[in-house]
Amino acid sequence: MSIVLQLRPDGPITEISLPDSDIARLAALHRTIACTVLDVLPLNVRTDVYFDADAHDSGQPINPIATALLRRNGYPWQQCRGLVVLCAHTPEGAPIDLPLAQSGQLLAPQ
Repeated sequence: MSIVLQLRPDGPITEISLPDSDIARLAALHRTIACTVLDVLPLNVRTDVYFDADAHDSGQPINPIATALLRRNGYPWQQCRGLVVLCAHTPEGAPIDLPLAQSGQLLAPQ
């Protein structure tokens, strides 16, 4: 089983799945995050964080879970706002589902 995690600023973490094709996946990420400009940061060698590049300017609320994950993984200055999606990626960098074991490791307390 594989999943993609959606982290909401108000706390709930939900599982969603992405379509099979690369173009459809990116379109689904845009729709899910409700953004015009999609930004991505590598959280680690296997996982990426997708978010709205304009979330700060549009006044979206801080996403405390996503901010903590980024700070814990080498982005101490990064403040994440709005809805965020965590995905694994192909060797070419395309977003794919996150293996269940990987998602558990990401969210485990340290």
